[in-house]
Amino acid sequence: MKFEVLRQAGVTQGEFAHYLKVSRVTVNNWISGKGKVHEARVPRVQRLLDAIASAVAEGKLPVQNVPKEERLAAIGMVLVVHLRANKD
Repeated sequence: MKFEVLRQAGVTQGEFAHYLKVSRVTVNNWISGKGKVHEARVPRVQRLLDAIASAVAEGKLPVQNVPKEERLAAIGMVLVVHLRANKD
């Protein structure tokens, strides 16, 4: 999985973890190679990474000039639009 897109998108490990309902430590372990994404989670993680990559390609991420307390919601709104547009 290509976790590099998180940095390009300005999405923190904590924010990514929030959307997947896992801990930041879990995401950190995936990124560092200390752990693997559980087989059952792979489709969801990949779908979210694909949505993030798509949003970066379209210039929707990283979010600009958004107060810290509103970042999670702003990123979430961008991702919802991408996930719905690419729904299987």
